[in-house]
Amino acid sequence: MKLCFFSANFVPHHEMLIRELIENNQAEIHSFYISENFTYVPDDISNLFLYKKSELSKMEILRKVLQINPLILFVAGYNNKDFLWVSTRVKRLLNIPVICGSDTQWRSTLKQRIRILLAPITIHPAFTHFKVAGIYQYEWARKLGFKKEKILFDMLSGDTKLFSSIDIEVKRKKYPKNFIFIGHFIEIKGIRFLLDAWAKIDDKKGWTLTLIGDGVLYDQIQKRDDIIIKCFMNQALLIKELENAGCHILSSTFEQWGLVIHEATCAGLPIICTNICGAAPHFVINGYNGYIIESGNTNQLKIAMEKIINSFETELIRMSYNSRKLSTRITQEISVASLLSVIK
Repeated sequence: MKLCFFSANFVPHHEMLIRELIENNQAEIHSFYISENFTYVPDDISNLFLYKKSELSKMEILRKVLQINPLILFVAGYNNKDFLWVSTRVKRLLNIPVICGSDTQWRSTLKQRIRILLAPITIHPAFTHFKVAGIYQYEWARKLGFKKEKILFDMLSGDTKLFSSIDIEVKRKKYPKNFIFIGHFIEIKGIRFLLDAWAKIDDKKGWTLTLIGDGVLYDQIQKRDDIIIKCFMNQALLIKELENAGCHILSSTFEQWGLVIHEATCAGLPIICTNICGAAPHFVINGYNGYIIESGNTNQLKIAMEKIINSFETELIRMSYNSRKLSTRITQEISVASLLSVIK
């Protein structure tokens, strides 16, 4: 089974999808990649054939795809003009499913409205299907004019096996009183919003706040003496941080998806996140495993954190297990099954 991928960078969830296809579905993957922002390329995977886009013209890419004759062409987005040009011709010449992956939310911006008007001559000729991350992205695919039966779900999955290896039962001995944030220290992640809410909590009852990441706001927030700051780390070290955390917070003022929410639920953490996060309706249920709050509402975030702080440990353990249950809504296996479902 031969499949072709057009992608920008080899981020972890993309690599896991490829590994799942090869290891458990006997696939042969031909990946045409850009890798401008990230230099990492997984060159240790058998049956993965790599082609760097900058070394090929769009005509050469088309010829290679036609020669490979894949069952599916999966394209990570619609912004690259060369990939779009090739996809349009592959769809017409091979008559195979050409799938566009998207984590874009419908936001009713001028740019999106223009995109909708142009979709019949730019997007529809190139793709047979849209594969979306979740329901917020489904709304965008429908706006673009794709029929319900042409929209696939579950594009993004965290490493469910890795993060689910954390033992929740260990926390019964002494529940870790530590809020954890993982992400870039930039305005859109709601860092100031989070720190303001934290400062307004009078009685923290021994709870701490740990921020893991980096970014332009680092120099400002490192002056705070009421938080713990750590740099980005590999997943082996991150597992240890999640084991020592009692609740995960994603305070973003905008977040197309938020894969870290999925990873945190796999790890068995109660979640506090904003309603703008694309992953929120899939992995967080108010009162069940955490709280969804309004983006930018400092008072709501303060109240949600205080609810966690004032909860009995037995309640936090219950929420932890509920998070893990919700994390199974999307897995690498499910994501691959959705992708392959279009094969006739």
